[in-house]
Amino acid sequence: MRLLGMSALALAGASLCAAADMPKGLFHGQMVSWEGSPLKGVLLARSAAGIVEGCAYDALSIVQLSRQRITVAKLEPGDPIEIITDHKPGSRDCYIRMLDVVPPAPPSTRVKPVAPGTKTRPPFDLPHGDRTISGVIIRRDARSLTIRTRDGEQTVLLRKDTRYLGDGAQQDAAAALVNTRVFVRAGPNLYGGIEAYQVMWGDILGVQ
Repeated sequence: MRLLGMSALALAGASLCAAADMPKGLFHGQMVSWEGSPLKGVLLARSAAGIVEGCAYDALSIVQLSRQRITVAKLEPGDPIEIITDHKPGSRDCYIRMLDVVPPAPPSTRVKPVAPGTKTRPPFDLPHGDRTISGVIIRRDARSLTIRTRDGEQTVLLRKDTRYLGDGAQQDAAAALVNTRVFVRAGPNLYGGIEAYQVMWGDILGVQ
């Protein structure tokens, strides 16, 4: 049994060394493990294709569970996660900008009848979106941001519930200034426009 345990540890170490970097952008998968400290290290996750991939994090990486900021120490193997990844300055190493634990979809149940005149309010759940947009804000108004990306200009519509995060802290819309480099989590609306669910900016800790 002891030999089997040692073999399992060896296989786990080998998978960590062999893990490829997550691609830049939006990653969906399941938590596997992390190595380092709660504030700096490498996180491993399994993609939908079953491939274990890794990405570095540090004290400026935003990790959230139920909209509360946590550290990777609170994550559990198998947690469904969504990660916005980037590259560290001067390198091609993967870096976690933001990680969200995605709540499981509610079980399908038969709709219960509602008494006439009863007002119902659905639970608040900010959409996660299906894309990330990164670039520099070149124009903005109360309803939209225009961002210069590598592929050209992209205009995203702002919602009443769009969240703004600067250097890991909650901000208001006015803080997203022209010439700021941002990462936007976005998705299409029913009318063909692209809506911003989350606008994020800030520094990455230097490579050490």
